[in-house]
Amino acid sequence: MRVHSGDGRLHVVTPDGRCAFEPVAVGEPLGWASPLVDSQNNTWICRHAGGLAKVDAFGQTGRRPFYRMRHRFDCTGLIHGGTLYIGCEEHYVYAIPLDGDSGRNLWSHSIELGRTGCAIHCPLALGTGGELLAISQDDRLYAFGLDGQSRWSVPLPGHGLSSPVVDEDGTIYVGLSQNPRDEPARGVLLALRGATRQMKWQYAVDAAIESTPVIGDDGIVYFGDNDGVIHAVDPQGKLVWKTTFESPIRSAGAIIDRGLVAFGADDGSLLVLKCSSQAIRSRGWPKLLGAASQNGLVGGNEAS
Repeated sequence: MRVHSGDGRLHVVTPDGRCAFEPVAVGEPLGWASPLVDSQNNTWICRHAGGLAKVDAFGQTGRRPFYRMRHRFDCTGLIHGGTLYIGCEEHYVYAIPLDGDSGRNLWSHSIELGRTGCAIHCPLALGTGGELLAISQDDRLYAFGLDGQSRWSVPLPGHGLSSPVVDEDGTIYVGLSQNPRDEPARGVLLALRGATRQMKWQYAVDAAIESTPVIGDDGIVYFGDNDGVIHAVDPQGKLVWKTTFESPIRSAGAIIDRGLVAFGADDGSLLVLKCSSQAIRSRGWPKLLGAASQNGLVGGNEAS
């Protein structure tokens, strides 16, 4: 387990709770970025000062950043085929090969590869067609090929604060926050057809959604909202059940065992609920930073 803590250090903890090596000074953490781990057990850190730092499997880091730039990657990216794809505050998705002693961007900005309309903070996802999905702060969902070419973009009926999630049939689920003038914030879980980008359905809730959903093997979608409600919704957008807790739920969901779904609450508690799903879906990105897909990818981390 990797933790980039408020003390400016990377902590690496083994499954039995021991430190793998002494904490490594990597600088102040960013609010939207999580450490990423590649197949060689290297850890990749988005630097507060801009660019990208590498900590190897033994806790060693170079004197210089792996990728130097003034702009910040305040986003959780994903590693696929030895390349890190990650969003930047300067409105671009970058593609950075992780071999060698220093990084380079494969997607040329001079021809607008990876270009969105605003900063990118939400974690990226990989669609079933091999496209990279990115939510920009201009309230649009963008899709890029692995060559950086824009495939499509669609407007969203709200502000995205979590990762898109892709089901086996290509359906894209996005949790959104809506803030009407002079009214309390509310939210909507949006389901889009991946092939046509047409809306399948919307499921409205009474609070903003910052929680990334998880999809069970029976198609049930689980997510939390900022009123402390956990929702279970079927593939047609109908409520299966919901339950309320006393603290906002902004964490991603995870199915941790057969019939058990878990969320973290803002008060520091771990919530584990019984559910009908026995496993996570086999493809796409059915939970944040976790499940392997048909493309050999683990959200945020490269599959071994």
